Amino acid sequence: MKRWLISIEDPLIKYDINSKEEITLFLNKYPKKEDIVLIYNKSPGSCFSHIFTVKDSQAYEYHNTPQDRYQVTLHRKSKLSPPLQLQELKSRNILDGWQTKFSTRAYEIPDRVWLRFQDLVL
Repeated sequence: MKRWLISIEDPLIKYDINSKEEITLFLNKYPKKEDIVLIYNKSPGSCFSHIFTVKDSQAYEYHNTPQDRYQVTLHRKSKLSPPLQLQELKSRNILDGWQTKFSTRAYEIPDRVWLRFQDLVL
C-alpha cells in the first residue's frame, strides 16, 4: 500500500471533498485500490484537510493533458480537525528530506515522512 498527497486548488473539487463521502478525481499518478490519500488545500490556508482511501482507479482514455491521465475514486473520508497547516509540518520537521511546495497534482509520500505524519495525527 502506498500513500499519496493530492494537492487541490479547484474550488469545485474542494466543495466535493467537503460535502461528499465519495469523490472522483483525474490525476497525473496512478494510486491503486486501498492506497491512502492525504488532501492538501493549496489556498486558502495551505493545509492538510482530509484523508481518503482509494476505492478504484483506472486509466482515463479521454484525458486531455498528462495531469488527468488517471480516473481515481476516493472513499472512506476522514476529516482532520483542525486541519494541519503546512507551516506546522515544516516547523515540526515532518517534511524533512522531502518537498515543501506542492503544485496541483499527486505525489507519492515517502514512508519516513508518512511515519512522522502519523505520529502527529494519531
